[in-house]
Amino acid sequence: MALVQLFLRLPAWRGGKGRGLVIHRVYHPTFRIDATDSGYALVDALVGLLIIAMGLIFSLEAGRQAHTAVDQALEVRRAQSLLIQLIETGPKSFTDSAGTTDSFSWQVETRATGGERPIQVCHRRVILTNVRTRRTYGAATLETCPIEAAG
Repeated sequence: MALVQLFLRLPAWRGGKGRGLVIHRVYHPTFRIDATDSGYALVDALVGLLIIAMGLIFSLEAGRQAHTAVDQALEVRRAQSLLIQLIETGPKSFTDSAGTTDSFSWQVETRATGGERPIQVCHRRVILTNVRTRRTYGAATLETCPIEAAG
């Protein structure tokens, strides 16, 4: 920190060099903080800590939401795979079938649609329920009826 002082030059008859101004710089090695300035520094530090804390909180919440989204996407993918498998290879009879896997309980229903057709058409529906979240998934299709319907 430097303090600049302006002095008038002494006249020549008093031992000076003549007219004009002389600029002197006086350096003070000690840096003084006024009592009012220390309050601003504390407020600035607290605002900085608040910004860092809020950023950390938002980051943790975003990570938790991403983890939840990944879990839901994985559950939907498993449900879709199991629905396709049960529609294509599940028990083909008019009796309702049910079972469980490690994540889902399932039901397969087959009903005749009726009507006059050369081939009997049945409505086949599969319902899955997640045992942990209780979310329900379903799929349905039309296919030829099982052989027992022809009799």
